[in-house]
Amino acid sequence: MHTLISLVLRHTKIVLFLILVGTLAALTLLPSLELNSEYINLLPPKEEHRLLKQEVLNISGSTPGDLYCLLEGDRVFTAETLNAVQQVLDELSSLEEVKKPLSPFSFVTVQKKGTRLSTLPLSPVQEGTIWTEEDARVFKQRLQADEIAKGLLSTEDGDALLFQVALKEKRTDQAEVHQKIQDIVNSLSVYAEVSLIGTPLFEDRVLFYLSHDLNRLLILCMAVIVLLFYLAFRSKRAVIIPFSLSLIALVWTLACMVLLGYALTVVNIIVPSMVLILGSSYAIHVLSEYYRSLTADASKEDRNQQIITSVTKISKTIFGACLTTIVGFLSLLVCELEAFKELGIAVSLGIFFCALLSMLYIPALLSILPTPKRKDLRSFTHGPIARLVHILSLRSVRSWPLAIILFAALIASFSFTKQQVKIETDYLTYFPKNDQLIAQSIEFAQKIGGSDPHYITLTAPDNEKNYFLRPDVLQQVYAFEEELLRSNEDITHLLSFSRYVAFLHSVHQGSFAIPDTPGL
Repeated sequence: MHTLISLVLRHTKIVLFLILVGTLAALTLLPSLELNSEYINLLPPKEEHRLLKQEVLNISGSTPGDLYCLLEGDRVFTAETLNAVQQVLDELSSLEEVKKPLSPFSFVTVQKKGTRLSTLPLSPVQEGTIWTEEDARVFKQRLQADEIAKGLLSTEDGDALLFQVALKEKRTDQAEVHQKIQDIVNSLSVYAEVSLIGTPLFEDRVLFYLSHDLNRLLILCMAVIVLLFYLAFRSKRAVIIPFSLSLIALVWTLACMVLLGYALTVVNIIVPSMVLILGSSYAIHVLSEYYRSLTADASKEDRNQQIITSVTKISKTIFGACLTTIVGFLSLLVCELEAFKELGIAVSLGIFFCALLSMLYIPALLSILPTPKRKDLRSFTHGPIARLVHILSLRSVRSWPLAIILFAALIASFSFTKQQVKIETDYLTYFPKNDQLIAQSIEFAQKIGGSDPHYITLTAPDNEKNYFLRPDVLQQVYAFEEELLRSNEDITHLLSFSRYVAFLHSVHQGSFAIPDTPGL
């Protein structure tokens, strides 16, 4: 290490120039660093899930998700409101980014005619014609009589309307598309209470909070670092040098994240702050040792020798601290979630860069700066932080039994409380409680269920043909579904082939059940 520091001091300008070039090159990569708000992508990819998703939902790759609009109020089933809804649906259909919306107007229901069942549209109005009050009354009657539509196209009470807006593909201007849809849908707010929710809107909010929190965290970390450095050293250079080191290491770290294909997510958004906070400690070690060994009247040659001596002396401490911290964060590589692996690698790189720069950047910079003034050196050795540390160290040494007791108490409290820590998986709790989207989503879920359904696939034994057309099998499936609804209050609606058969039987025979014969 002595040889390395001596080499740095002999070629100070070259070292600083190379660091500058590397930093400028890293800065050119930063615009490519993305914020990824898709929290579902934090889950480890599994091939069986991908195949099932493609087979059942006919979905491959990444999809933008769907938006759901719920209209509530006393005026929902009036001709005026339904005409406005139709106009909004037409506007949404004209957007090139949106598929044709799915609404109650495009669904069919069934009715009994003699001994047969016949289908008819829920909406009595043909496309291009105007709704009348009689049409609105008939539409409401049909919707409330359809047990499948209730909870799917409306609330269980049948006093609201729901329509779905499906996006064609993910776009770079996704937020602008969502805003365009919101502006169109919000025109209905003069007729009814409008709630627009969906996974894409959650991703927009996550993106907003990621950028918002990142800025706040960085500003807070920088302010704390500058304040502590100034209180400790009472010198401008002692503030600027470690602060600039942390910034350079942060830029290099973010550039490496770009090269590795990482994006900032809800997990690794703390990487910049951790690099600033953890990495600045190495600069403190070097400057502390330098200020402690330096004399105010030292010549340039003596000062350079003191730089070599102090940095060489403290290098073992820095190396040990760097190694243990990196090993600790790299232990995240055993996690199954890719987000935690990326966090461990990114922070480890940042720590390494901070340690490396403390061995190269700080000695080079100190050698070209003038010797600190005597008052600056005295402020460091007799400043408020130095006095506080001195008092605490004396008391901890003199009261070592108390320190051991406190340490044992901490261990005991950890053992007692670790089982009391709850694991929260509801992503709604990650947002501020007063966020309008969260309030609407909770209310939406309570009235009509969540926007992300769960799918259960049943496979016939030995792939038997027409297995699920057998009445005895459908009765077992239907009984299973009824038990799900009975035992889990979080399930608000269930849609399946067996339930649709039961609905048809209720229209034909008046009993919501699976018939004993396959005639239906």
